[in-house]
This record gives sequence, structure tokens and C-alpha cells, in this order.
Amino acid sequence: MYYFPTRNDMVRAILKPGWTLAEVGVWKGEFAQVLAASCPRELVLMDPWEGKVMSGNCDGNFPEVADLEEVYKGIKDWKDPYVVRRGYSYNILPEYPDNYFDAIYVDGDHSFEGCLKDLELAYKKVKPGGWIMGHDYGCNFLKCKTAYCFGVVQ
Repeated sequence: MYYFPTRNDMVRAILKPGWTLAEVGVWKGEFAQVLAASCPRELVLMDPWEGKVMSGNCDGNFPEVADLEEVYKGIKDWKDPYVVRRGYSYNILPEYPDNYFDAIYVDGDHSFEGCLKDLELAYKKVKPGGWIMGHDYGCNFLKCKTAYCFGVVQ
């Protein structure tokens, strides 16, 4: 396992042009644009984009509530390299062949069970030697000054 100071550092260190990527959990699409800057052949974005949801920034600070139906309206028509898939990763990932993606970024369901399901599916869908990347595995209190922790580590 590798740890990077920021997820942007992770992208710069790992991703190569021409790769096939997926992002599980897109929120408002800011990180999708960072992933797209790596020049992928294809970037599959999957998120249910439903309801009003609160989230902080990439470090867990400055929480805000977003109406994800409105967010989806702004993302749904993004063109190449984006493939926008509205729905849950556990329904969308199985539609792709095993060993399809060069890398999958997991930042969707922050429950332990949901994240584990995403990781198990991602493991099948990533090529041998590919990467499963993630975010929000735990709360980094050196960065997160907002005392709310949302999950995953057990």
C-alpha cells in the first residue's frame, strides 16, 4: 500500500496517458477533472447523484450540502474522455469485463461494508498490475479540522 500527501500527488505519481480509468463516487466532479488531466483514453464516472448530501473538501474541511440532482444536470453531458454513469457502483462495475480498467479510484460509499464491496468489485475489474486508489479511508486529523469522521476504517 502506498500513501501520498494528497490525491493530486497520487495521480501525478501513478496515472499514465491512454489509461482506462473509473471514479467511484464523483460528488461534484472536481476530482474527475484532475483524473482527466492525466489524459485517459476513457474515464468512467459512477455516482447515484441523488438527494441532498453533505461533504467536506478533500481534507474533510468546509462541509457543504449539495443538491446532487442539480450537480448531475451539470455533469451528465460531459464528453470524451468522460463516460457518465448514474447509479451505484455495485450495479455498474459488474457491467464491465474483468481486467478492464488500468486504475479505479474509490471514494463512494463511506460505510465499511459499502467500501469493502467497492474494493472487491474493483479488484476484479482492474488489470493485473493495475491500481486501486482511494480516499477517505480514515480521518487525518492533521488535515481535517472539522471534527466529523464519516467512516470506513474498522
